[in-house]
Amino acid sequence: AVGRKARRMSSRHTDAIARDLMIELKYAKGAKALEVARILSRVSPHHPTAVTVLIRHDWDSMKDRAAELEKQYHDAPVVLGALGAKLAANHLEEAAVRVLRRYLELAPEKWAYRRLAGVYKKQGDEDQWLSTLEEYLQQPDAGLGHASVRVQIARVFMEQDDYERALPYAEGAAATWAEWAMDRARDCNEGLENWERAELWQKRISERYRSSRSYWYLWCMRTGRGDKRAALRLARRHIKDLTGKATASDIYRSGVILLLAGDDRGGLDLLEKSLQMHPEPSAGLQAALTALALGFKGRARQALDRVVRFGKNHKSKKNRVRREHINLAKQMMDCLDGKSASLDLQQFEKDINGAPARERTNVHYFVGRFLLLRGNEKDGLAYIDRCATADEFRSFWTRILALQILRERGIKSGTVPKQVPEVEADDVF
Repeated sequence: AVGRKARRMSSRHTDAIARDLMIELKYAKGAKALEVARILSRVSPHHPTAVTVLIRHDWDSMKDRAAELEKQYHDAPVVLGALGAKLAANHLEEAAVRVLRRYLELAPEKWAYRRLAGVYKKQGDEDQWLSTLEEYLQQPDAGLGHASVRVQIARVFMEQDDYERALPYAEGAAATWAEWAMDRARDCNEGLENWERAELWQKRISERYRSSRSYWYLWCMRTGRGDKRAALRLARRHIKDLTGKATASDIYRSGVILLLAGDDRGGLDLLEKSLQMHPEPSAGLQAALTALALGFKGRARQALDRVVRFGKNHKSKKNRVRREHINLAKQMMDCLDGKSASLDLQQFEKDINGAPARERTNVHYFVGRFLLLRGNEKDGLAYIDRCATADEFRSFWTRILALQILRERGIKSGTVPKQVPEVEADDVF
């Protein structure tokens, strides 16, 4: 507080000289920074700091001077860095390459290598993209900079399904034991079907990082491989160590782990606890389905009722009401109360039209599971398979549950005929 008061006092008593303006500019942000930079440029027209701020925050007034600035500040990294970044952002690739190259001669920093590599990639020059990042990997590294660039390279090659080429970069990054780097090594080895190596990286993640202890078991359940018993022991330790600080999401995920392990009663208790803490629609539907599987119709109806009554208050991160979840809960309640013989799948398809991929994938599982519990194997398995084969990583938990259902029946995911009701275009909203 004293420091802030001192800065405010000094700011009130500054003079319009370069030294005082530089001090004020050090703490200024946004429009204030631009205002001070303009004053500084009038006091000292060629001051590198003023020029840098104007490039960053008032590009329209500087863009016609780009070539002039490049020559005038040929030996000023602070100006060249701002100029190169702005040229790249405005798709002036040829000039951006030239300016960033000069910047790197003066200041070989990671951000500039990555920005320059990005320009080459945008131009479709993969060789220059790779050689630029490789050049950065020859620079000294005091932290995880090299690992992050190796992960970046591996990700690009993996997106091209070139896992062999990605592997040395992914493994090199993972040698740092950073969780995000080991994630990439696991995924790369999985893409190559190096199952033992992929499991080893996941095991190391789970053993090293407390918040990820359950993910080894989830990996085993998703792939159908690995040491499930050892992984489950570690996951149970994670569940046992849940404290009063555990969030509703933590408890929900722990409940799903118990479901995967065959402990439906324990899973239901945690799902209901999660639902009491935070009546999130997915938790409510999951609890209801688990209760129905155990024959607890009353508990199932209570969970569905919470989804219907409170679901609209628990929106997605993008402030979206999950109406497809709420409408599905209403349909399920009607079935339990005898008002409907079965779900209206045509109406369900209308409800999910336009919903984000993650939400569609999740409710595909919920519908499929409910239909299976009601004895409708044909439609139930079709929806379960749609969930299991979805290319949507954020629907991680329901996809693993869906894969388990198929695996228990000896069905390979992706082989179930799709039973999607026809929906007339005029009826879709």
